[in-house]
Amino acid sequence: MQELSGGRFHALRIGMGWHPDEYEAMGVPFEGRGRRGDETLRLVRALSNGEHDFDRPLCSFRDMTADPQPKPIPGIWVGGSSERAIRRARELGDGWHPSRGSEVDHVRSVTERFPDLRIVPRTRPELVDGMLDAEAEGAVVTFADEAAMRDFARRYLG
Repeated sequence: MQELSGGRFHALRIGMGWHPDEYEAMGVPFEGRGRRGDETLRLVRALSNGEHDFDRPLCSFRDMTADPQPKPIPGIWVGGSSERAIRRARELGDGWHPSRGSEVDHVRSVTERFPDLRIVPRTRPELVDGMLDAEAEGAVVTFADEAAMRDFARRYLG
């Protein structure tokens, strides 16, 4: 992605999914998705760091090269709002991207428990101030229509 974007690919955002029908359509078991996802995150990190060997239960390789190496290496942001998603973000990611619908109190409770965890929630315009007050690093804002986007821009950009 860095080659295609001229180095502007900043973060890989990944979630495990929640809808069994999506897995069924792909012919992949819904059960075990978290374990497979964790291993995939470890694999992506290993390949991005130029490691040549990887030995895990679901995927192993020896003396392998993946080129070109991304420069800079993009961050990994883990999506979801469950405790497992938060653990995954802390252990395997560079930040947490709470699911749409996450409330300010939930984000605040996570920042209180894990003050070093980088958080950028996906939220509605009316919750942005609360998310920032809850120590989120920023927000991805979803707008109902163009007028709402323009109102938001006037409010925050003057």
